[in-house]
Amino acid sequence: MAKDQKLELPERFTSEISIPPCPTVLLAVIEEIRKPTLSFKKLSAMISQDPGLSGAMIGAANSSYFGLSSKVQTLQHAMAVLGLDVVRDIMMDLVLRNTFSQNDGISMGRFWERSNYFAKSCSGLAAKLTNLPREEAYSFGLFHDAGIPLMMKKFPGYKDTLKIANESADRPFLEIERERHGVTHAAIGHDLARNWALSDSVCEAILHHHDIALPGYIEGNNAPGSLNMVAVGVLAEHLTNTFLRRPIEAEWQQALPAALQHFELSAPQFEQLSASVCDDLCRQRNEEG
Repeated sequence: MAKDQKLELPERFTSEISIPPCPTVLLAVIEEIRKPTLSFKKLSAMISQDPGLSGAMIGAANSSYFGLSSKVQTLQHAMAVLGLDVVRDIMMDLVLRNTFSQNDGISMGRFWERSNYFAKSCSGLAAKLTNLPREEAYSFGLFHDAGIPLMMKKFPGYKDTLKIANESADRPFLEIERERHGVTHAAIGHDLARNWALSDSVCEAILHHHDIALPGYIEGNNAPGSLNMVAVGVLAEHLTNTFLRRPIEAEWQQALPAALQHFELSAPQFEQLSASVCDDLCRQRNEEG
């Protein structure tokens, strides 16, 4: 059953598959951001330990999106311009990307491009459809498939598994993964998200992000936050693949009606919503150069 997915990750897999710990700087920043008496000065001192992160913050603040009349020169100024949510999103994206940048010769460029736009799509849809915090929706989008690089690293035949699962119209994606490897990317991604101190709702949504089309999943779900994230993820899947002009896999085609029904959206309403979010993505892509 979907609810028991976590139980499928036996000790032999957790010992064989190295789930990377949350990098020290990121974990410290997340803990600092959560404090009610947050100090921007302390936060900037922590981020400044990593030149790459500092440069990313200043570069983002100087982008055309913010339209500043004079360029930001300091990390503290950049963080004041960006705000905490954007600072956190940038850090999550960069550190996660760097953690998986070397994956035994497998090119991760295409994977991260899609993860980036998927996360932005989740954030945009969440703001329009639910009361989910945008930063949680973004984190879910960024991490939802993070188990895939780990599966690729552990299992030489995993790329074949992806192809088979993506093209299957009559068997669930996770069932094929479980049959071929004894574990799923959703379960590994769930453990990764917990290791990296993400919220319970995000972790649960990652664990169950393939389950919305399963009989009884929506009716039996007692966690509205994670259910909303899962449903947003299905819509974001269609939106992102349309935006990047990539094919939509069979399972997501089957899950779309359930997600639309969950939000009481008609197909034309979803098309309108998609067009609005895609416009935002185009604007962001142009600003990023």
